[in-house]
Amino acid sequence: MMMPLSPRRLARVLVTASCLVSLAACSDGEPLLTDTDAGPGADAGATDAGREGDAGGRDAGAPDGGSDAGPPCSDVEPTAPSDPATGEWAVGYANPGVGGANSYVSAFAFGADGVVYVGGNFTSAGLQAASNVAAWDATNGWRALGAGLPMPVGALAVSASGALYAAHRADTSGSASRISRWDGTSWTTFAEIDGGVFELQALGETLYVVGDFATIGGASISRVAYHDGTAWRGYAGLVPDAYVATISIATASDVCIGGGFTTLGVIEANKIACWNGTEWSARSLPAVGLPSVNDLERDPADGALVAGGTFRLDESETTGGGVARWTGTEWALIGDGVMRFGPGSSGVVLDLAFVGSTLYVGGQIGAVNASLTTPTEVFNAARWDGTVWHDMGGGLHRDRGLGFGGPVGTVAAGPDGSVYFGGMLTRAGTLGVERVVRWDGTYWQGLRTPGERYHGVGGQVLALASLGTCEVYVGGDFRYAGGIRANAVARYTVEGGYEAVGDGLLGGVHDLAVTRAGRLYAVGDFTDESGIAIRNVAVWDGVDWSGLGEGVPGAPRVIAVDEGTPDVVYVGGEFTEAGGARALNLARWDGTSWSDLGRGMRGYPYEFDPSQFTPSRVSAIVIDPSSGDVIVGGSFSAIGADDTLVETNNVARWDGTRWTAFGDGLGDLNGPVHALAWWDGRLVAAGEFTSSGRDEVLRFAVWTGTDWEPIGTGAPTGTPVALETVGDVLFTAGNIDFDGVKSFVSVFDGTTWSGLGVGPSDSAEALAAIEGGVLAGGVFDRAGGAGAVGIARWAYGE
Repeated sequence: MMMPLSPRRLARVLVTASCLVSLAACSDGEPLLTDTDAGPGADAGATDAGREGDAGGRDAGAPDGGSDAGPPCSDVEPTAPSDPATGEWAVGYANPGVGGANSYVSAFAFGADGVVYVGGNFTSAGLQAASNVAAWDATNGWRALGAGLPMPVGALAVSASGALYAAHRADTSGSASRISRWDGTSWTTFAEIDGGVFELQALGETLYVVGDFATIGGASISRVAYHDGTAWRGYAGLVPDAYVATISIATASDVCIGGGFTTLGVIEANKIACWNGTEWSARSLPAVGLPSVNDLERDPADGALVAGGTFRLDESETTGGGVARWTGTEWALIGDGVMRFGPGSSGVVLDLAFVGSTLYVGGQIGAVNASLTTPTEVFNAARWDGTVWHDMGGGLHRDRGLGFGGPVGTVAAGPDGSVYFGGMLTRAGTLGVERVVRWDGTYWQGLRTPGERYHGVGGQVLALASLGTCEVYVGGDFRYAGGIRANAVARYTVEGGYEAVGDGLLGGVHDLAVTRAGRLYAVGDFTDESGIAIRNVAVWDGVDWSGLGEGVPGAPRVIAVDEGTPDVVYVGGEFTEAGGARALNLARWDGTSWSDLGRGMRGYPYEFDPSQFTPSRVSAIVIDPSSGDVIVGGSFSAIGADDTLVETNNVARWDGTRWTAFGDGLGDLNGPVHALAWWDGRLVAAGEFTSSGRDEVLRFAVWTGTDWEPIGTGAPTGTPVALETVGDVLFTAGNIDFDGVKSFVSVFDGTTWSGLGVGPSDSAEALAAIEGGVLAGGVFDRAGGAGAVGIARWAYGE
């Protein structure tokens, strides 16, 4: 049986349920409007993303090795490893914050000298190991507190003497809790509890505990207890009929509690009640819907009680709910409350905090300012200035991860006026963070350790392209990479970190190709700031981004370049035109204009109507290095004009004049080709196919010149989407099952397929070989058990 759940700070209370960057890089050094540098310890490779001739304005030509340096790095291929399966996933590819499987932050507390204590479910803080609890300060960064705690932490409090108390699950069953005490050197057990603990508060050396329990420290006390330094005590006659989620303590004679109760035994009280040192009195919420209270705080200006939760004060269709002030006689919404969707709905306020007269709220909140003609859109966090509600720098988001829980579960104001937000968040505005972030009053900032370099990406990596051994270009759906502002594309080296590529592209990049001369081509769903000059296809010449004619509407997804004067560019995907000319899924740019290639493509006939065909698409393009022929893979049964249609089955060759098939092709409607590559002089393919003609070929195939042969035993299930080769070594990425073991990045050593250690935690979408290893990009947040957000590096063993 799991420990009982309270609605209190949904992410915070996940402890009682199942286990589930940032340089201000604007032109001329201007700060970003919604986010800024994450503070000390920014990536050493971080440079101003908007200064010409700096991060994005260097010479487009290939790096010059100097007269005695040998060939330029653009002409040097990475060295093939002798044993590619031996190695490890490198650390350092996280984003600022905490990490681990199904990680979240559920509690904050503040110590002396600016120390912030952070509790939740995590195995790392910054780039070091930390088990479920850690300390952070701006000067020293992250540090573990001894060996940490073995189970997720749901609540923290610091006493006047500086002792840290942490409430956490007692064991994996989740039915009991424990309070542990950190004295600065070691952890000791302070109390055992037979149920859930939802909040801790300290007043001097007295520790207050609320939750859903019947005994604490061996004493029979129901749901509200305090330890006065000698023994556990309760309030006479106080027996709440449901959980208590929160407690607010002004003095020992001024205590308020909130939660899910309707009676306290001594009095009737709907969700909120207060103690005056002698007796309890109700501060009941109206019985509208099914209200619950998640947090209580005091307004420092006048001491008024403020409640956050899920509630409405009436059934009006013109207001929200979720946050209200006690006037002395009744509850009144603050600024018409907050909304989940719009007027007439209540947001879910999971926590709130005051800094002076400014109120901060976090939870499941989508809009504020109900009285406006158009309410203000917000994303899970909002700020009340006493007159009106405000968005906070683009809000807080959860873009990935499994399990229940929203981006924000806990909010706390630090002594310096900073406000800390925790939960399952992965993005603050456009800033990539991991589960925790700090609002400095103007900008979002990640919690960094000075000197640590974070090579994670603030989003998804969908494309990687290497320029010899010089550098790798990273593309995807992100706005930050390694702490610098980089819109959808960045330049990366292991030693130097990331650099922006000019102003980047507005949208998402799905594929990249780089020439030896250093010109970078990108394809995806993007435009430029004007929304006109660039349409889904662009080239970077070392100084500026420019479009290729009128671009390609629709969904172009892959790109290949035949380098020359000019470069000839091939784009594939799902589209019907390019540059205004008809082009079905495949188009050619000759430096001046777009044209189609082979005049047509056909899907597979529908069983119910063979005269109609499924949609076709191109998912892979490579150029034959010996002949210059263009080879495409995807989902299509035939290719070419109606009078020259060639049956191909998902893979075909264009020699400049006509299309030809590769034998019986690969797969059928249910077995498309997703990736093509040249491997030791041979064409290889990967996809969902299981056959070539009558021969079994499981997801990986090599062309012999006459037919397709399997590579090793292949994979019975899975979806490989990328291939990368280094000498005679072949890597693949995707979601693949080898002998019953799921792998997201794998290698074929000439005999067998094997996964690379404890690889990425989720799907990998792209690969690029570098000297000493291989980079993987995707939608994961861990690799090798350590944090790796969007990108990870497999380092070969010695």
